Amino acid sequence: MNIYGDMSLSKYQFIVIVLMFFSSLSYAENITVKISKLGCHKDTNVCFAYIDLGRPIETNCTRNDGSIRWDGMNDNNAASIMAFLLASQAQDKKVTFGGAGETCFMDFPSFRWVHTN
Repeated sequence: MNIYGDMSLSKYQFIVIVLMFFSSLSYAENITVKISKLGCHKDTNVCFAYIDLGRPIETNCTRNDGSIRWDGMNDNNAASIMAFLLASQAQDKKVTFGGAGETCFMDFPSFRWVHTN
């Protein structure tokens, strides 16, 4: 018996509870998609890629309109990302966005990394 009386958890119950807690905190997913639209806003540093996912991106971001966005001026490799995505779109190749929806940029889903398939 422990200090909590008969309210002890088995090791497996504890693991399940911990996993449920952490899975509810994370909305990131890796999504493999084609890009339907790609561009940047003229008077801001916002760049965007509209994707053909067929459902909303799993995220806590308040503005979830089917696009992935990033800072076209200040993000590391921002120009390379744009060039890479433009080449993938022109060749009709799918790309995988890693960590999609884990972070937000200007309240829209963003991503951690991207690669071709």
